[in-house]
Amino acid sequence: MSLSNETKNKINKFAEEQKQNYLKGDEVRDDMIIYMSDYINDLISQGMSEKEAFEKAKIETAAFSESKDNNDLKAKIEEYYKNKSPAAYESEGLIYGGFTTVGLVTGGLIGYAAGGGRIEFLNGGWIDMLIGIGCGIVLGAGIAMIANAIIISIKRAMDKFN
Repeated sequence: MSLSNETKNKINKFAEEQKQNYLKGDEVRDDMIIYMSDYINDLISQGMSEKEAFEKAKIETAAFSESKDNNDLKAKIEEYYKNKSPAAYESEGLIYGGFTTVGLVTGGLIGYAAGGGRIEFLNGGWIDMLIGIGCGIVLGAGIAMIANAIIISIKRAMDKFN
């Protein structure tokens, strides 16, 4: 269900006001807009008017309201932004991208060599190269998963000591 522009503007304004109460303002504002829009749509599907649903969502998601749902949401948001940084996402992506690229190149070279090299490439050796590339990508992604798991395990072990 699509919300009216008036309600969307109210959500944006409310999220902007609330962002100062959390650790990282702009990210929380965007997450709150998404959460409130979904919550309002749920309330509307339960029979509330759009205005009533917005008012209830506003009360429930206010930074210092005393509802159980809000306290849970606030705790989850604070925990998330305390423990996850954009650099962690970027490094994880670089691990996967790097190992997948290495796997692609290695698999392609092995497939090319196993297929007979330049001489046999056009006589059917290209299929060996494609198989090698596919296997290399899968192998690279697998190695990336293992490397990521090791890094996360080390990070968690270090966090326990801090």
